[in-house]
Amino acid sequence: MRHQAFSLDLVKYVIGLDIFHGIYTIEDSCLLLSGHTYESFSMHDFVREVALSIANRDDHVFSVRNEIKWEWPHRDRLKICKKIFVRDSTIGDLSKGFLDCPQLESFFMNKKVGDSHVKIPDNFFIGMKKLKVLDLDGMQFSFLQSSLGLLVNLQTLCLDYSEFEHVAIIGELKELKILSLRGSSVEQLPKEIGQLTQLKLLDLSDCDQLEVIAPNVLSNLVQLEELYMNGCPVLWEVEGFNVQRNNASLEELKHLQLTTLEIDIEDDKIVPEGLFTKKLDRYKISIGDKPITSIRTLKLKLNSTIWSDNLQGFKNVEFLCLDQLEGINNVVFYLDKEGFSQLKNLHVHNNSNVLFIVDLIKCTPHDAFPALESLILFNLINLEKICYGQPTINSFSNLKIIEVAHCDKLKNIFSSSNSRSLPHLQTIHVAKCENMKEIFVAEREDNVNNNEVIERVEFYQLRDLTLTNLPRIASFYSEVKTPSTLPMRQKESTTNLQSNDNNLEDELDTFTPLLNGKVWSAITL
Repeated sequence: MRHQAFSLDLVKYVIGLDIFHGIYTIEDSCLLLSGHTYESFSMHDFVREVALSIANRDDHVFSVRNEIKWEWPHRDRLKICKKIFVRDSTIGDLSKGFLDCPQLESFFMNKKVGDSHVKIPDNFFIGMKKLKVLDLDGMQFSFLQSSLGLLVNLQTLCLDYSEFEHVAIIGELKELKILSLRGSSVEQLPKEIGQLTQLKLLDLSDCDQLEVIAPNVLSNLVQLEELYMNGCPVLWEVEGFNVQRNNASLEELKHLQLTTLEIDIEDDKIVPEGLFTKKLDRYKISIGDKPITSIRTLKLKLNSTIWSDNLQGFKNVEFLCLDQLEGINNVVFYLDKEGFSQLKNLHVHNNSNVLFIVDLIKCTPHDAFPALESLILFNLINLEKICYGQPTINSFSNLKIIEVAHCDKLKNIFSSSNSRSLPHLQTIHVAKCENMKEIFVAEREDNVNNNEVIERVEFYQLRDLTLTNLPRIASFYSEVKTPSTLPMRQKESTTNLQSNDNNLEDELDTFTPLLNGKVWSAITL
């Protein structure tokens, strides 16, 4: 069996305990974030047990895991104990008072799944004045205990999924570097939180009752590197002259040097210009709609225009979703002229302005979407071509999934010059496109000899083909002649005239060997 831990939680503990000397930023400690995924890593049972044994012997650690009945150690052992871990265990009555642990540096305690919230007495922290890391998960406080303010050496405080109301006392913990209130019942962050000028990480994710953050609290956190606010219904206000604000403004984020940001913004009209001009290393940002989970996610559902200058910090986006984005008729040209070199998933929905996903006539000569794995296009009623112009060999070269629906002006998905660079394509879904004539088309110039062998395009990885409600579909793959001396747009017009005149000698439908026993297909014309 392997045990899973979250890398972000480890970062919170490591920073709080000063384990890595000479490390002054969270970014410098990112060796913890390397591994199979950003979120987690695994440890084998045997390794874990050996680590616990060494810790208990040499570092005065008291550890309880998955226990229903257990007891606190003798008070003599508590006096020399440096670390306490009580995890996934039944926690008894704590009302008898505090634990006398003068050497304690870290204290982690969460309740067993299914147990009710555990109540923490007011004087519980009196005997822990050397404490650097405090993590209480799923606890219940009538109010945050006054003894919490005695923890002057505390650098990491995690009260995830706990119940409490007033958090002003946290402002007294001036050495705090990590504050995590993830999934808690906090309703507001008062002005006292702005005193935490050493804070590097603030985690407010999934605080679904948090509506109020006092003005200038966020902008006062001058050393903040990582801010997690996804799932927070904060009632952001807009800064203005001679206006007394009662809540935070998104303008405050512009004063911070953030490397990581996770945030949901419901109203795109309150997003200040230039908010996202600084480069972020990791982000999950949703504007106008619910977020999508990915390492670097940008989801925009906008009824107003956000100028491209406001999006310059997202050159490394991995998951991009554009929904109702006005003023954009060429995704690559307007948002990233270098072709989104790290983008893996692209969704473009509900836009009547988009003519091309990529217009390579306008773009500087870069690979377009070289890392893209999935392309989802929906309700782009004026989309003429996915890729207009001659692509480079690496453009779309990693594409695995294409899904297109309700794109009525689109006549084909890709030309053969595009499709030759699709060696990994596995899934094609096309539905309800009124003028779709073929899925792939090869354009051959007039001066090419009819007897010349044309390179065939084969899709060896294709496993799933679905064509639904395409009233004008004629073939999966066809070849069309175009005049060699005319500009690209004039060629298209001439090609359409030839097609309308039914010049069959200039059009040859060629089916590639798709149905080879490996393709599951559903075709409804």
